[in-house]
Amino acid sequence: MGSRRALKNCFGARGQILVMVTIAVPVLILFAGLAIDFGIAYTDKAALSRAVDAAALEGMRNLAKGTTTAQRLAQDTFNVDVQALGSYSTAPSFSFNKNTDASGNQSVTVTGTVYWQPTFLRIVLSSTVPITQSSTVSRAPLYMALVLDQSYSMTQNGGASALPGAVTNFVNQFDDTQDHVGIVSFATYATTGVQLKNSPPFKSATSTYVNGMSFSLTDCYTFAQTGIDNGLAQINSVTLPSNAQKVLVFFTDGWPNMIQDKLACTKTVRVHHQRRQHDL
Repeated sequence: MGSRRALKNCFGARGQILVMVTIAVPVLILFAGLAIDFGIAYTDKAALSRAVDAAALEGMRNLAKGTTTAQRLAQDTFNVDVQALGSYSTAPSFSFNKNTDASGNQSVTVTGTVYWQPTFLRIVLSSTVPITQSSTVSRAPLYMALVLDQSYSMTQNGGASALPGAVTNFVNQFDDTQDHVGIVSFATYATTGVQLKNSPPFKSATSTYVNGMSFSLTDCYTFAQTGIDNGLAQINSVTLPSNAQKVLVFFTDGWPNMIQDKLACTKTVRVHHQRRQHDL
């Protein structure tokens, strides 16, 4: 009698475990599916965020070329980044808006949407789920002085031949109708090549000046201080709006090798120094 009861209890326990396993396995599969699906959704959202950031930056960088061109280049950037995520049953959407913010700065807003299709949760979510991200980039009016090394050492290391193209390519990234650019070159002395108060436009004047720069032994030293001082003077020579960005960009091939300064010695100090010499 006792053996039958023990055998019955054993089969009863096995039956309970089977029921528990039957219930637990689908639940575990459901949670695993949730983890995988939402992990994919999170990855897509993060990648989409980077895509709209890159597109907004590209749009703002090319806004000087016109809104149509800026929008096309921004969308090209967005498409390249989104294609890396794989294919979607519903094509991603893209919008581009040029605005002016409360501070009077130009701004570009890019909004992108991808349509995520769950894999394991398709039974529950039969349709695609939109994931949307936006990015806004704004830029204040730029007042920039370029300080260019014109010392003779630039002819010894390829700097003299590289500088014109580097400067021209650099200023071409900015807006010839909105931004303000001045140029100061320096060697033993400083020369103002393009005055900030006459800008914009600045691209043509910049190209003309840098392509005509000479690097001679008669003006050969690297007096960086005078270049920076004159570059700052260019920025301070104009009245700036409250939202302006002031920038000084320094192009050089090495360390300065010339320094000038005025010694502020008072009469008392000089007399004291002479007395010490006399006593000795």
